[in-house]
Amino acid sequence: MKHRIIIIGLALLLLTVPVLAQGGSTYTVQPGDTLADIAAKLGTSVQALASANNLSDVDTIYVGQVLNVPGGGQSTVPAMPASTCAANYTVQWGDTLSAIAWRNGVSVDALMTANNLYGGTIYAGQQLCVPGGYIPPASTGYYYTVQAGDTVTNIAYRFGVSQWAIVEANNLSDAGFIYVGQKLLIPGYTPQPTQTPAADTTSGGDDSSAPDYVPPVQPPEYQDVSQTWDGSVTVVAAENKWVGKQTANFPDPDGNTTIMVRTANALDVPVVAKMGDMELHLQTSNSAEFGWGTMGMKGVPPGDYTVWVDQNASDRVHVRLDPGQRILVEFAYQNVTDDPPPRAPTGWSGQVVKNTSGTEPANGVWSTIIVRAGAIGLPVTIKSEGNDFSAMCYTGTKPEYGAGACDFGGLWPGKYTVGIDGAGIAVEVFVDGQGVAEITFDRQ
Repeated sequence: MKHRIIIIGLALLLLTVPVLAQGGSTYTVQPGDTLADIAAKLGTSVQALASANNLSDVDTIYVGQVLNVPGGGQSTVPAMPASTCAANYTVQWGDTLSAIAWRNGVSVDALMTANNLYGGTIYAGQQLCVPGGYIPPASTGYYYTVQAGDTVTNIAYRFGVSQWAIVEANNLSDAGFIYVGQKLLIPGYTPQPTQTPAADTTSGGDDSSAPDYVPPVQPPEYQDVSQTWDGSVTVVAAENKWVGKQTANFPDPDGNTTIMVRTANALDVPVVAKMGDMELHLQTSNSAEFGWGTMGMKGVPPGDYTVWVDQNASDRVHVRLDPGQRILVEFAYQNVTDDPPPRAPTGWSGQVVKNTSGTEPANGVWSTIIVRAGAIGLPVTIKSEGNDFSAMCYTGTKPEYGAGACDFGGLWPGKYTVGIDGAGIAVEVFVDGQGVAEITFDRQ
């Protein structure tokens, strides 16, 4: 053991543990607690709690930890006045605040306020106060019994509601997993009584007094699909092609009129620039003036040009070249979908609109596929070639990519098939392990 040497007269700084103020108490951390939640419950501040317990990191506490509560705090949560709680609810495994709020007919904000919650964290066994305005789960709610071949998507179409509404109403943790015989609450649907009982649906599964189930009137587009769609899936295959666009337009430093063409990650690629009957042919190479994989042509006539790669499939990029300007057209060889792509009998179509991957595997395992569908709550499935990998995401879970977006990350190089469950459409795309592909689905 090493010993520190101190000398007589040396001033030492002594660190002390704060002593509880008179009237203080203790609190045992529960699952889901944060320091902010505890402070709000006990009528004190985060700073006061941190100081009383010598906490250097206010974000790090653990279940079972005993915290000193400074004077003025209370060791138990103050009871809600009986008049403000219309009901009490015990949190179950898999519950979310939004699902509890929906089932009980109150807003998430009202539920959080009634229970002094300052975050979305709740835990199994937690007792929640359901505030005034509570609407008990309707005993006259209508349920659908899942049949073989059903998906949440098809059920939603059939009843004219959104997939997300069914997921929320039934607290489904994974909309891709429902089972035959399962009873699903169909929110917002009120069937009319009939003279003929239907054996597979009841009110709440056991209320024999409820009106008999009547199948909803299907939207016209669903009726059309049911007549024409045989359940098969239309596969839209992305193909390798040169994708190009104009990326720069600025005054030429020498006053020339110049076209520059760049082919990413490739050299000696033949390129054509055409204006009327005039065609200019060049090959990309390394250029000290224009850069890697780039070739420039100076002193060309100004005007409207069409530029393309004279090799394999290629976009044709239309540009306007003004006198004394220098423009840059860039091409990349990528795995994308030709426009317009085919459309399934369901009305759905999909295409790869962007892909930064090359056409050969790279040294990486972090490709991402971003999916956009313009709707929230749609289950999207991805499968690798050979089906040795599959996963699911739900549109709307990645708003940073836009409305109705989700993504798959950490992908190995290879070909993947991505489709919306029940839409009858899937898109094949190749990623190289480093690039990002973007797939858009739309429906007429």
